[in-house]
Amino acid sequence: MKAEKNDRGFFQIKNNWNPGDILSIELDYQLKLYVQTGEKGKKWVAFSYGPLVLSQETNKDMQLEEPFKDVKIDINEPEKILEMLSISEQNNSGIVLKILNTGIKLVPYHLVGSRESGPRTYFECL
Repeated sequence: MKAEKNDRGFFQIKNNWNPGDILSIELDYQLKLYVQTGEKGKKWVAFSYGPLVLSQETNKDMQLEEPFKDVKIDINEPEKILEMLSISEQNNSGIVLKILNTGIKLVPYHLVGSRESGPRTYFECL
């Protein structure tokens, strides 16, 4: 069975499904870095782990740290930034990564946010 891209850009699998059929999807869980250039050339970084966007849970009383503010980003050498992240824990809810030398923990985006908190996905850098 092959997944085909539809006209909206999504992949779909068409099949006559029967009770008990099983569909298995394997995903590559690699830590990746994304660089975004904003106003006046300011750069921001974000991270994903496989299909999961990683986010810091924040609240209005937090003092936000910028752990990459003084780090020059070289898109050709993302491992220099990725080396600053380490897996802190892994449980049934997902993975938790820590940004070294900070108190910042990154978790899957869908696990953060409430009436009192919100997600932060981008961090400032040089």
